[in-house]
Amino acid sequence: MKIRAILADTGRAAGTAANLLNAGWTNTTAIPLPQGAFTLPQQALAVFVEAPWDQLNRPLKLILELKDDDDKIVEINRSQTPSMPARVEHPLIIAPVPNAPNGVPGMATVVADFGGGTFRIPSPRKRYIWHVSVGDASDEVGFWVDAPVEMPKLGA
Repeated sequence: MKIRAILADTGRAAGTAANLLNAGWTNTTAIPLPQGAFTLPQQALAVFVEAPWDQLNRPLKLILELKDDDDKIVEINRSQTPSMPARVEHPLIIAPVPNAPNGVPGMATVVADFGGGTFRIPSPRKRYIWHVSVGDASDEVGFWVDAPVEMPKLGA
């Protein structure tokens, strides 16, 4: 099995393809939260999965986890306690390619679109990494989060 993960600003699955806006970015800027922590702008994680013939039409589990560069899982931004980890488990069944002969691998595409403010990060100026896995196959895609830019105030 092969997996490929790509970050974009937003996206949606379109069969085994994906429609992505600003795909492939590797850095973003944190957004301050009133409680002193930070959050991230909107982002989409597109995952392309190719499975060999003998693994088609079987139930699989796609797992997405967002961690910082210290391997600590990021939290979902919510006011209730306890906190929830930024972990998504999604059932997945990869179908054969229509009209293809036996032996041709199947493809599936999943796009997870997260709105701005979904995640709570402890600090900017760090690297964060999406860990993606299906069975024994895995991939990861990381991105740098810069500190928010403070705008100059007129008359200050």
